[in-house]
Amino acid sequence: MLISASFSAHAVVVVDATSTGNWKGYMNWFETDGSVKGAYADGTSWAASDLPATHNGGSLTLSPNTNTYANNVNSADPNAIAYWTNSQDGGVTPGPDGNKWMEASYFLEAAGDNTAWNGQSLTFSGTISGFTLDARYSTVAFIKALDVDAGWATVQNEEFSITSTGNFELSLDIQEGNYIAQMGFTMSGINANPDTDWGNVELSDLEAAAVPEPSTYALLAGFAVFLFVAIRQRK
Repeated sequence: MLISASFSAHAVVVVDATSTGNWKGYMNWFETDGSVKGAYADGTSWAASDLPATHNGGSLTLSPNTNTYANNVNSADPNAIAYWTNSQDGGVTPGPDGNKWMEASYFLEAAGDNTAWNGQSLTFSGTISGFTLDARYSTVAFIKALDVDAGWATVQNEEFSITSTGNFELSLDIQEGNYIAQMGFTMSGINANPDTDWGNVELSDLEAAAVPEPSTYALLAGFAVFLFVAIRQRK
């Protein structure tokens, strides 16, 4: 009896990184000390249009957050005005700039079962086709894994700092366990007054893939050899 194991490139799963892919948005925001990131304030899932992250054809544009300032600048609630703008009079009038440090993340997760990338080697690449972002903001491309059992703490993280046009490429072997793996981008900086243009980042040719780690192949191959030997010994 011949037992064989085939581990070919067909095991590669190409991830849909176009606008129809399983993209998600999340915003964490922090207090500020002047223009410096301070204590954590809150975080929640956000719509892509509020981050904002915008798909147009085959490109993705990331911009500084402005909706928190815009939605509250005309608010009747002085607490909201003071919270989101740098008002100097306790929210009676809005300040000329934002008042919170925003971390806007736009990322891909495995469709269906978002733990499906555990034990996979992830790759994420693309072209930075436009970069006009002001220096007070920073943007990174990332692959990371979050530990569900530890309050969604980041336990693995690979980043590429985006500072100009060009290409980026990342890879990371996601460990086995109760983890959520993500591939995407985070833009960080103060929420902005929409009357000021702080620039943006344009990305194109985004590609992502998942493939079983080499250790997985070795385990399967070893199991096949074990079965082969066991069957021969029984003859």
